[in-house]
Amino acid sequence: MPLDIASKVGRGASCLDNEQWWGLPKAIQAAIWVTIPTDKPADVDPLKILDQSMQTGLQQGVLITQVLAAQIQMGLGHTDQVKAIIRRHQEAKTQAHTMPAYRLLDEFTTLQLQAISDRLWTEATGKRTPISGLGTFWDDPKKAVDIINIDDMLK
Repeated sequence: MPLDIASKVGRGASCLDNEQWWGLPKAIQAAIWVTIPTDKPADVDPLKILDQSMQTGLQQGVLITQVLAAQIQMGLGHTDQVKAIIRRHQEAKTQAHTMPAYRLLDEFTTLQLQAISDRLWTEATGKRTPISGLGTFWDDPKKAVDIINIDDMLK
């Protein structure tokens, strides 16, 4: 198996218009530069480019770059950044900032981020992400819950 496939993919991605493709070409390049640092240009910070690519995708309503970013951050051991990416994804989906024409890509992104979240949850608690709990984590501060005193209702 040739070892230069990733480098060829990175160079090929540079031929695509980054704005037209939701920041994905630069995200691919950044992911490859993190994975193979010898291919990285000297004056480039791949993690910064990855963040910029995610912002481009969020602004355009297509969230696929978040998968690459989460996988790279997970590989680097940056759990807090992975959690932030997953939270941002859930927030974007609930605020309907996504483009309906690319819903399949967003659902793919959600499934991939769910798998990453399940991995984090399982490593920390032995259980997967709770149902409807994507974007929440075991170490989140507990929300204050209004407790209804039933005795007050009987008066």
